[in-house]
Amino acid sequence: MTQPDRPLLVANPTDDLAFAAAADAALDDAQTPEDLQTALRRDYPRAVARARDLAGDPLVWYVYREGHWVRPLDRR
Repeated sequence: MTQPDRPLLVANPTDDLAFAAAADAALDDAQTPEDLQTALRRDYPRAVARARDLAGDPLVWYVYREGHWVRPLDRR
C-alpha cells in the first residue's frame, strides 16, 4: 500500500541534522507513523513519531528524537 502524498516531516530537535536525515530516509519505507517510529528506534531508542491530524491541512508527521519536544542546543 502506497501513501498518496509523502508526509512533511518536522524533526525535533531542529539542530540534529543526522536525526532529521535518518527520519527522512526511514520515511521511504514507512506507511504509518508507527512504522517510522519502529525504524528510527533502531538507532534512536526513545524516538517517537506522531501524525498531525487537522482536516484540510497537508500531511505532517512530527518525529521526536527524545520522545518529546526538546530545545535545540544553544551554540553561542
